[in-house]
Amino acid sequence: MIYDLFNNNTFLSAATETVVRLCQEESVPVLVATSTAEVVYRPFFQVVPFSLIVNQTESRAEPPQDPAKANAPLSAYVASKLTAERVVLAANATPLEGPDGGSLHTVALRPPVMYGEGDQTVVPGLAKLAGMADGILLQIGGTTNRHTHAYVGKLYETMVHKLTRPEECCEEGRS
Repeated sequence: MIYDLFNNNTFLSAATETVVRLCQEESVPVLVATSTAEVVYRPFFQVVPFSLIVNQTESRAEPPQDPAKANAPLSAYVASKLTAERVVLAANATPLEGPDGGSLHTVALRPPVMYGEGDQTVVPGLAKLAGMADGILLQIGGTTNRHTHAYVGKLYETMVHKLTRPEECCEEGRS
């Protein structure tokens, strides 16, 4: 069922547009969308089921113009996030309909893989990998390769910061 929703970009785009419209109608001044860093990843050699950003950072890497050409291993999920991100960012600085006027400030955050309380995937998966290699986590991509995981509590703090200080985060064209 969830997989079918990710594959239905029309539904997801309409749902995101509804959230934006409700923010405008109800004079909600800030909308923070949670996207994924995967929107700018490219499949490694087009066949390996993991992705890399080479010689740049996520903030400089451009997502594909066509969401259908998003990261292959997670293409439906990534395409849904990219579509939603574009809808939200396009709504930045649009007018609010309430009596006080103002405008909607939007931002899209692209967090890396997250972990936290109740995590049943990331940390157990890393522990399993380490167990398979005598307690060592192998580094893919050489000694200069970096991979980031984020604690969900810190992501929450970042979102609250963005919500309470929209003038610091909602510059045109920034995510």
